[in-house]
Amino acid sequence: MPRHFTHLTRYFLIGLLAVSSIQCQSASETPSLRRIGVLVGVPFFMDTVTGFKAGMAELGYMEGRNIAYEIREAYSGPDEERRMAEELVAAGVDLILATPTEVSIIARDVAQPLGIPVVFANAALEGLNLVSSIREPGVGITGVRFPGPDLALLRFERLIEFVPGARHVLVPHQKEYPIIPPQMDVLREAAANQGITLIDLPATSIDDMKRQLDDLDASDAAVDAVLVIADPMILDPAGMNVLGVFAGDRKIPVGGIQSPEHPVFIFSVMISNSATGGQAARIIHKILRGTPAGDIPIESAETFFDINLKGLSWLGIEPPESLLSKADTLLK
Repeated sequence: MPRHFTHLTRYFLIGLLAVSSIQCQSASETPSLRRIGVLVGVPFFMDTVTGFKAGMAELGYMEGRNIAYEIREAYSGPDEERRMAEELVAAGVDLILATPTEVSIIARDVAQPLGIPVVFANAALEGLNLVSSIREPGVGITGVRFPGPDLALLRFERLIEFVPGARHVLVPHQKEYPIIPPQMDVLREAAANQGITLIDLPATSIDDMKRQLDDLDASDAAVDAVLVIADPMILDPAGMNVLGVFAGDRKIPVGGIQSPEHPVFIFSVMISNSATGGQAARIIHKILRGTPAGDIPIESAETFFDINLKGLSWLGIEPPESLLSKADTLLK
């Protein structure tokens, strides 16, 4: 055989081997499908999941291509929350995103012994044993903290700026709910420093809250303003309505959250569930790329300040310019 044919054959074989090698390398670099379990314990926080999935898409995770989601909504209490956490583990998920506090604790207890990382969102940390510390959360867990005491203090400060003459501030809340005591502790200290009396109103239910508000009204007790702290009873539309009717009948300003139906809710200092979901996505991206969850410090959810100008006008309150300039949104 002529020598030039031998050389051509050799180069042809080398080319085939090179192409085959490139194809194998390309196949090995194709990202595998990662399975993320999502456990939601309160309907209010479903927007967190929406923000999380949007954040994952921005980071290059395409559902059905390199990411799959197993979503469970557990709204009936601890037994259902644990059962659904166990379902996610049985489904072979690589990681669990849990929101809010209670399901985060249950997800950790179910997943941690099996080495499955848990990332929480909107979970309160103060007064609970969810993590070891902010900087070093613990084996297989990290997330985005719900800044309950920080929010409570900021809401109190904003309320006093809007109503500087307030000396008696009512704080209704769900009795014996675990995230309440740390909030009340910071509020009592802040109120005492300013000579303000906090009217603590713990209630076992929305109906109980209504009865206590009626009793408070009948006693003709002084109430200059109402402060809403992070509390599931008030976030419930029925609870918000009870409080809105009480304050609206008396034209008492309410600070902390917004209510479209009740103009007495004059401002909110809140987190964005969607934005918190985006924060969780960035944390999960790090874990999927190989960083141990426990090596990722906990983040705090970003807060947003909105002012209800219509409600302030209805109450005859002139908002300070210093607060208007700090608002993220002015509702007219």
